[in-house]
Amino acid sequence: MYFYCFDSFLSNKKYQKVLAKIEKRIIDLGIEGKFEHLTILKNLEELIREVIKKGAKTIVAVGNDQTVAQIINTIADNDIVLGIIPVGRKNKIAKLLGIPKGELACDVISNRLIENIDLGKINHHYFLTSLKIINPEMALECDDNYKVIPPSSQEINIFNLDWRGKKIFNPKDGVLETFINPVSSWKSIFKAQKESLFPVKKVKVIELNKEKPSKIIVDGLKVLKRPITIKIAPQQLKVIVGKERKF
Repeated sequence: MYFYCFDSFLSNKKYQKVLAKIEKRIIDLGIEGKFEHLTILKNLEELIREVIKKGAKTIVAVGNDQTVAQIINTIADNDIVLGIIPVGRKNKIAKLLGIPKGELACDVISNRLIENIDLGKINHHYFLTSLKIINPEMALECDDNYKVIPPSSQEINIFNLDWRGKKIFNPKDGVLETFINPVSSWKSIFKAQKESLFPVKKVKVIELNKEKPSKIIVDGLKVLKRPITIKIAPQQLKVIVGKERKF
């Protein structure tokens, strides 16, 4: 059974035509299921848990990266397949997974090419792409084995499925990639700072300045709860991908 979850921003009239094409293509392909259009009054987590109880095996996120991020945290601990129909802007995840926009994505759903991919996990929150640590005054305890203390002028990114420049990070390699790079400032004119990239399975964040905690952003949201542990969750998510996927 398919469950199609349409994000609330799609209620805007400018999306009416593309949504009509998507719904028609779903019917034409014989992959019908329950449609649910979200509103600010509906609790997404409760809604998805309810349809899982009723037998849904494939949850399809219709929307953008934020839609996918919300749904992942509800289905990651269940034996559920994720599908994506990207609409509008900010659809980096769909692009990496080889999924075209709009009604063309329905053909990918119908083909059901499924990959088991890794997720990152920060405390109890799953993430698919990456997280960012800004203005760090911290030590990173890596794999319970060694510590890295980045200069405070560095920015830290921890990647699972993402790209930076021409490099694409593989969500099937069983590790997270930690990237430390200098933040552009007048200091960098006088002192060269090197970038570093290394794989980890687990990172414990140790705050060095309790009065000035670093900003940690994942899925566009700030992480406030401390202490913080980031780790890989191998093959935690089943997702439908396209033939043009980037990994």
